[in-house]
Amino acid sequence: MFFDHFIVISALGEFSVFWLLHLLCFRHINHEDIIKWFKYIYISTNLIGAVCILCYFKITTTLNYSINTMLFIMVNIFFIFSLLACAYIIEVFGLVESSVNIKILSLIAQSKTKELTQKDITKTYNKRAIIDKRLLRLESSGDLIFYRGKYFLGKRFSVFYLMAQFSRFIDYLYK
Repeated sequence: MFFDHFIVISALGEFSVFWLLHLLCFRHINHEDIIKWFKYIYISTNLIGAVCILCYFKITTTLNYSINTMLFIMVNIFFIFSLLACAYIIEVFGLVESSVNIKILSLIAQSKTKELTQKDITKTYNKRAIIDKRLLRLESSGDLIFYRGKYFLGKRFSVFYLMAQFSRFIDYLYK
């Protein structure tokens, strides 16, 4: 029972550190590098969490945990934290960042007068700008490679590629 609580609390603690690092770092980075920085923050948080858990095991040596028990605990914490981080990145952050409605409202809210004409909105938020921005993000994350005027898949495994394959699978099932 103790291990259950310890695993869940540790995973939530790691996610809290991930969330705070994300809030602190994203104010100072280029928006085209968001995916790359999520990876850096994810890896950093895992390392911080692993060090904290190992220190905890070192301090509480009176309980004499076996290596298998410690490994089991750390793998479970890593798994739960990874699920939380992926859910946040894909569902919460991803939907907010890619929503056209929210982008337009943000654009108007960021203007000095809190009002914009349709011409002003389409100047900064048009189809070409959207495509260029998304392609740049996919390139900076390594998911796409631009070579000789064409785009190629850059990684064998990618969250976006996995989501695209899953979407194709769902289309296949319902056709």
